[in-house]
Parts: sequence; structure tokens; C-alpha cells
Amino acid sequence: MKPQQINSLRKGRYAALLAVFAPGAASAQVTVDGLRNGSDTGYTQRSVQQTTSGWGGNNTLANLHTAQDGSNLAVFIGGRTQGNGILLFIDSKAGGPSFIPNNLITSGGEEYTINNLGSSASAGMTFEPGFAPDYVVRIFGDSGGTAAYVNRYNLQTGSRSYLGEVGTTGVAPSDFVTAIRSSWTDALAPFADVATGVEMKLSLAGLGVPTGTAQPIKLMAVQVNGGSDYASNQVLGSWTGAGDIAGGIKTMDFGVEAGDQTLSLTVDNVDTDGDGLANNVDPDDDNDGLNDTVETNNGIYSALTDTGTNPLVADSDADGKNDFEEINPPYPFGFLSDPNIATFVSMAIPGNFTTPQWQVDGSAGNAMNRVGVSLADQNAWTLDYLFAAPGAIQYKFAANGAYTNSWGAATPSGNVETSVPASGFHRFSFNSATRVGSLVRITYATEALYLAAYGLAAGDNTDGDAWTAAQEFIANTDPTKGDSDGDAILDDVDPAPLVAALQTRDIVFSVNMNLEAALGNFTPGVDGVFVDFFDGAAGPLADLVLADEDADGIYTGTVAGFTGPAGSSFGTYKFKTNRAGAPAGGFEGGIDNRTFNLAVANTAQILPTVYFDNKNGYSTWAAANAGGQGSAADFDGDGMPNGVEYFMGETGTSFTPNPLPVDGIISWPHSATATGATFKVWLSDNLLTWTDKTTDAVDGGGFVTYSLPGGNPKWFVHLEVKTP
Repeated sequence: MKPQQINSLRKGRYAALLAVFAPGAASAQVTVDGLRNGSDTGYTQRSVQQTTSGWGGNNTLANLHTAQDGSNLAVFIGGRTQGNGILLFIDSKAGGPSFIPNNLITSGGEEYTINNLGSSASAGMTFEPGFAPDYVVRIFGDSGGTAAYVNRYNLQTGSRSYLGEVGTTGVAPSDFVTAIRSSWTDALAPFADVATGVEMKLSLAGLGVPTGTAQPIKLMAVQVNGGSDYASNQVLGSWTGAGDIAGGIKTMDFGVEAGDQTLSLTVDNVDTDGDGLANNVDPDDDNDGLNDTVETNNGIYSALTDTGTNPLVADSDADGKNDFEEINPPYPFGFLSDPNIATFVSMAIPGNFTTPQWQVDGSAGNAMNRVGVSLADQNAWTLDYLFAAPGAIQYKFAANGAYTNSWGAATPSGNVETSVPASGFHRFSFNSATRVGSLVRITYATEALYLAAYGLAAGDNTDGDAWTAAQEFIANTDPTKGDSDGDAILDDVDPAPLVAALQTRDIVFSVNMNLEAALGNFTPGVDGVFVDFFDGAAGPLADLVLADEDADGIYTGTVAGFTGPAGSSFGTYKFKTNRAGAPAGGFEGGIDNRTFNLAVANTAQILPTVYFDNKNGYSTWAAANAGGQGSAADFDGDGMPNGVEYFMGETGTSFTPNPLPVDGIISWPHSATATGATFKVWLSDNLLTWTDKTTDAVDGGGFVTYSLPGGNPKWFVHLEVKTP
């Protein structure tokens, strides 16, 4: 077969696949003929009898072999039973008795043949812990040839089914026993070599093993007389009683015997690809076109004889293409790809350094290029990008034009956060197999490559410094920018043109806490004030403690020697207090995180004093209209407290302190922006006693209105305002 023909093969054409991949059988294919022959290599010997009763070689249990054979459990019981019987107890599902009680079998005939291993007058046999048989297969012995009579007992339903006389012709398959044969000769030591007896296949479904599960099946074999009320010491397990069980069977309790009398085999009734073939016999469990024998699940692709893929997953690397297709032409990606490593059609670098920013589809000049299509470099990607200026950037790597498969770094933002120290070409590299990426400044091997990258000739000089493009090649500076590192020193005279001269400055923070103190939200001399830095360049800074040196309510502090290029972002921060029980953990709550850009280096940067924003609305209004005073003060001297003017939306001295009623209705302005402010309306006819009439007032349309009651020629009305 030619290699290119392999691609057309799918399940149903295994003859051709077998010729290419030479797989072995998934399990033994047991031939049920009553003989344990050499071809049944899948059999596993579970037990060999070590002792024998005085019943002779024509009534001996010799050995027990089991194996899963696809959707069946194959069982071979070596030995012979002549005029007597063998009981094979099977525990294959939940439930079942732990001992054989009186009258267990109630239908099907021979109701007393299996009860208590004998007549209903005898007591039950108790099994060892963990063994609760669901079924019994009873083989009643031959009369000198090959025949045996077979019954199936369901211990959970109490029913008996006669399967027929078995010999060289067997019986018709059923949903329980799919095949059975017997072949008898005297069984003599050494018992492990006995290869004649009864052989059967039991349906896993008939045993109650659900499709799609793997579980143990436990077996126990005992030899009994014809009436099953007398038994020898023949128990295929570890029991080694010297004499017959005989009448003592009524008190036989295997739960107190040393060792295990039950034998266990784990069967796998899983059908991964749902094709009707259990994985145990299916040559291609995931139906991807590769036989299980070449899918070793070690993750290392070498050749068709060892793909390293998962035999239970058709697309081992979850890249949307099945394992077989990735290694056979015509390849789905256009080249042979490793079926253990996800192959991507495209890669891009979304970030804040492009215009527009964060373009995941590569449309902003940020698409990466695959290095090559060989197995060695098909997962390697690069992008050569010209940065116009130095500065901090954030980015990540993304595959196939979406963030579904994307990789950044373990930062608060989840992005790679770094700085470009100087303008010019840099190379992004990323390996989509190892998920390792990098960003480095490109060093060109020749002057010609350097000039071609920047689109210049050797003598060009368009950037304002004294160097030609050829001279800039030697220093690997940006020939399109006179100051590559942005430190205000031209490249031709800069001793380190790709590293900005150290730019530091002291930064002075100050916050006015008088308003907070007036509102009762801060106690000078008791509560502290801090600057908490969050992310960006300032992220690593510890909290800055502020102090009020001259007791004027303005707290200041300095971050000394902060490094960064002028014009770059400082990062984000907020002021906070450590007042016990302060809302929002003491942080300012009415604004977004504060930020600013760094000023020129080597000069103190003194930030404007700001009011602490406590998010109650009044503080913002007071900072703009009342000099930052508290609500009880009268900033403009018009006789009304600041809090009342805030409530009414006043900003000057035009307040009317005593509004007159119009048509029996008195009204006061109420600003909709005065959040957190509340009011009460009081009524009196003598100025001595006052009644709360707030519930009778109406608040809406920019006014609080109250209708005067009748029945009295003189009323006094008072509006009480409370601000937060």
C-alpha cells in the first residue's frame, strides 16, 4: 500500500489498516470448545486447587481461568464432575444475598436443588465479606462422556432457568450464556495442567455490567453432590480444608476462614466511540483512523508505528483536526503536524502599543509569522515590530484571532508588562507548543539587512542627530529618531543611546482632610492618612504615610527618587484612612483611581492638594462651592448653613430664608444632586410645640412642598435639613 492511500481509510476498512500498522489483538479471542488450549493466550489463571477430596479424579475441581473477551466474560473451569455438580457463584452488580437462605429459588423448577445448597431443611452457607452473588451457574456432571446439564439461578429474583444439555454441540446462545461447551476426562495432579472441563462465555450486559463502565466481577466455584446438599473441600480459592464439607455445609461460614475464597477480575465494558464494539475488542477505540496499537499516549510523535497520541481521543491536541488527518496527506493545515501539540492557523500580539490597541486578529500590524512548517519549527512564531518611542507596554499572545487561546503573564492584568527602553525594531517570539515568549531588540547581522529594515540608504540622515544611517547601524540605534532612548540626549553624543539616562524626581502628595474632620469622618491626631499604590510603575511602592506638620488639616508625604521617563504614567493610587469602621476599607470612594504623568527629571514634582473624596456627595459640592467647609458652617455668610444650601442647590448669597405661602402651599427648593441629604417638615401654632408633618410633604420637581392646614389663622412651618 502506498503511504498516500492511507488517508482514505476509516473504520470498516481495517484489513488495509492492519497491513500498514500491524496491530495486535485488543484481547484474547477465546474459542469455546471445553478445552483450555494454547491458542487462548488471553486467559489468566485465577486459581489452582491444592487439595482434593476422596471423590476421585472423576470429581475434581482443578483450576479456574478467566478473561474478558469483548462484551463477554470468558470462564474456563478445569476438572471433572461425574454425577455431581459444580456451582459457579457470580457477583457482578449491586445487591445479592450474603448467604443462601431457605426457599431462595421460588420458580423455574428444581426449587429445592439450589436452596441452601440442598433441601429447604438445611441451613444456608455464608459468604466472605464483600461477596454477595447475583447469579449461580450450575453444571450437573456427565455420565461418562462430554454431556452436562446447565442451569442459571438468579439469586435476586429467586428464579431458575434451564439452559440445556451441553457437550460438544453446546446449547443455543442466550442473553446470559452466549456460548458453553464441556469436555471431561479424569482430573489428576498437577492440577494447573488440567485442560479439560467446562468453558463458557457470559454476556457482560446479561451480568448487569452497564455499557460505558469498568468494574470488578467476583467468582467462587464449589463442587457439590447431585442434590447440592453435600460438598467436597473443592473450593477454587484459598480454602484448604482437609475433609469434605459434607453435612457441615449448613454451618459453613467463609467469612471467618483465612484468605479469600472469591476471585476477582476487572472488566471494561466501555465503548468510547459508540460503534458497538467495546474498547476491549475495538482496534480503534476513538475512531480516528489510527489503531490503538500505534497510539501510545506518551505525547511524543515519531512515526506511524508510534504516534504518541491518546487512543481514546480522536483529536489528542484539541486543535480541531483528528490525529490521523494531521499525519497523513492532504494535511489539514497544509503540512504534516504533530497530533500531540495544538497547531494554530494564526498568531497575533494584541496589546496597548498598537493603533488601534488590542487587536486580537492582527489587523493593527501585530500579526505574527510562522517560522517554518517542519515539525521542529511549525510552532515557532515571530513578529518584527518598529516601536516609535520608548515606554511601558502591555501585551499577550493570542491564537486564531480570538482570546480563547491566549497567554500573558502572572500579573494583576494577566498581560505581559514590560518596558521598551528605546525606539526601533524589536522582535516578539513565541512558541505555541511550550507557551514561552520573549521581546528583544533586533541585532542585524549585516548593514544591508539593517538599512533594508528601516528603508534607508547608508548615507541617509533624517533624524536630527549627526550620525548617518550607516553609523547608526554600528550602534543599532533608531535611524528615524535622533534620541532613541528618549532621555533628551541625541544619539551621537549619548554615551548610552539605547538606555535612558537615569530620570528621577521627588513626588510630593498632599490631601486636605478638613472637610472629612468637619463631617465627623476623620479625627486629627487619632486617625492616619496614607497613599495606597495599585499598579503601573507605582505598583511596587509601599503605602506612603502622610503627616500634618503645621496642623492645618493638610497632610503631605514624599516619594523620593522615583525613576521613569518624563511624560510616562506614574500608575494608579488613592488616599485612604485607617479610621476604625470607615466605609470601603477607608479608601476614597467617589472617584476612579487617581493617576498623573511624570514631570521632568531631577526636579521635585509637587502635586496639587486635593480634598479626600468620601463618596457622600456633599464633600464634592463643598470642595467646589463652600471652601471645603463642613455642613454646619456658613461659607458665604448669607445666614444659611452650607448643608442647607447644598440641599437646595444654592451656590451664592441669593438664598431666601423665609419663603411665603402661595395659595396655602409653602415650598423650598431641593436639588436632585444633593445625594444623602434628608429633611423634616415641622408645624406649630405657638412656636413652643412642634409636630412632625414630613409625611404630608411632597418631594419632587425640584421642590419640597407642604400644604398648610385650615382651621387656624396662624401657622408656623420649619424645614429641618440633615446632610451626611
